[in-house]
Amino acid sequence: MPIHNEFIYDNIKISLNGSSANIPFIKVKSNIKGPKICITAGIHGDEIGGTVIVQELLNKLHNCPIIKGELNIFPMLNPLGFEQSNRHLNGEDLNRVFPGKKQDTLAKKTAHIIFNKILEENPDFAIDIHNDWRKSIQYAVIDPKPKNTKNEVYLKTKKIAKGINLPIVLDTDEIENSLSYHLLKNNIPSIVLELGSYQIVKEREIEKGVKILLTFLKYFNMISLEFKEKDDIKRVKGKILRYSQKPLPKKKGIARFSIAPGQIVKKGQILAKIYDSLGNLLEVLKSPNNSIILGYSDSSLALPGKQLIASGII
Repeated sequence: MPIHNEFIYDNIKISLNGSSANIPFIKVKSNIKGPKICITAGIHGDEIGGTVIVQELLNKLHNCPIIKGELNIFPMLNPLGFEQSNRHLNGEDLNRVFPGKKQDTLAKKTAHIIFNKILEENPDFAIDIHNDWRKSIQYAVIDPKPKNTKNEVYLKTKKIAKGINLPIVLDTDEIENSLSYHLLKNNIPSIVLELGSYQIVKEREIEKGVKILLTFLKYFNMISLEFKEKDDIKRVKGKILRYSQKPLPKKKGIARFSIAPGQIVKKGQILAKIYDSLGNLLEVLKSPNNSIILGYSDSSLALPGKQLIASGII
């Protein structure tokens, strides 16, 4: 049977108290049955990199059609935040109000409509694309297992995550009102992809992000495209690592980082030094574990108890 794809473009209208927006929704459907995958991006209005990656993926699929199955794509979940160059939606973090409410604030109403649209489509797997600090590698995050999630669903989530050519970290904090957490809670396997810096769109990061998504579609045998992936971090490929925010600074000062994103560090290795405004050394931050550095803060201002470095424990 000849393969052809149907591209269906739609908008989900959101409005409340004079504020309104159209959330774009694209369905890419093969004429051959197969997996149904949901891809979302732009839930934080200032994280534009994920939206660009999804746009480039769509361009790629026009020339390289999926051979089976269906993609449900939301390239920009927070268009009002995007227009205002704001992470939030009317002062609320859209990714902290799921599953939302039918009649409430604009953010909760938006979350309610988005969440129910995804549930209506009933995907086999969902990916929510985010962007991290400017000094970060690309990696995948799995939420802690919600109480109501079936064991087989959570095991499937972990298994499929390993099919993506990225370091994988198991989040240590339950963000109970995030999109990915509530999808898991409703027994839809779901992961978060942190793909590059949150504001600066770099061609290299876009290209790598598209390849990551194509690798994922290849895992489900949804594309026939062949490409070679560079394996820069062989020691952690296919492993699920625990996420760590430590060490946290105890002093206020200026951080000078001694590491780079993607670097493997040993327990006790110096990660950063904290200095006062006169250049006096206040504190030395050392790695509490053997880890891979996922990224570090965009700001060199160190504050007591505030995260500076993200790592995955090996």
